[in-house]
Amino acid sequence: MEQQIQKLKRQNALSYIDSLVDGATHVDGIKIVASCIENTDRDSLKQMVDTLKSQLKSGVVTLASVSGEDAAFIVGVTSDLVEKRG
Repeated sequence: MEQQIQKLKRQNALSYIDSLVDGATHVDGIKIVASCIENTDRDSLKQMVDTLKSQLKSGVVTLASVSGEDAAFIVGVTSDLVEKRG
């Protein structure tokens, strides 16, 4: 039962991907996605960051989540920006 709940939460979180990409802001020509996704576990956040990086092609993704007393904060940078800006 717990696995099914986590799977549904993960699917729900992933459904936000397109709206997050569409809402990306630009800072010095770099796409930035930053959002708080409520009640999402760390593994789901990591999966979302990877998916967002893939869809952005070039950019920075910062996602946070609060679930009960736990908080998670995941940041991802596409490899091209890591190479350019080190």
